[in-house]
Formats: sequence, structure tokens, C-alpha cells
Amino acid sequence: MQNQSSIYILYNCNEWKEYSSMKTVAASTGINDIYRAAKKEIHSGNIEYCGLTKRAGVQLFSEDLINNRINTALLDYGYIEEIENIAAKHRAKKGV
Repeated sequence: MQNQSSIYILYNCNEWKEYSSMKTVAASTGINDIYRAAKKEIHSGNIEYCGLTKRAGVQLFSEDLINNRINTALLDYGYIEEIENIAAKHRAKKGV
């Protein structure tokens, strides 16, 4: 079973990653879901990975994913945030 103590959120944003520019693209308790959404955004040209978009960006992102070396700091015009899943924490306290 997947640990659901965190929620991951993918945003589109400006190059300075200012909160006022962030627009939610996807949210999930699974980081791999967020990586899939990021790949789609890279492919569409909305987010860059290591300065690359479209096919080249997706290829590098996929290689890094396979080799377990994703560096989210290399996302340009995109940001992944991890926040606490308080619902899961509450259920754990109740023993649900």
C-alpha cells in the first residue's frame, strides 16, 4: 500500500516560481502520478525540464525517472510542492 501521508501538487508558474503565478495542474497522493502529469506538461511545452521542452524534455525527464534521479529544481515554469495529508493523519490516529 502506498504511503498517503503527503499530497503532491504540480503547478505551472513563471520562471521565478512566484506563488502569485502558480496555477494548479495536478494533485495526488502518489508522486508518480505527478511525474506523469509533469511529463504531459513538458510534452505540451508548458513546463521545461533542464531547459528542454517537447520531445527532448520528455526524453531527459523519462531517463532521469527511470534512473531515479529526478531533480524537480530542473523544472522551469513548473513547481512540485509536497504538503501534509491531514486527512490521512487523522485516519491513522483513529485507527481507520
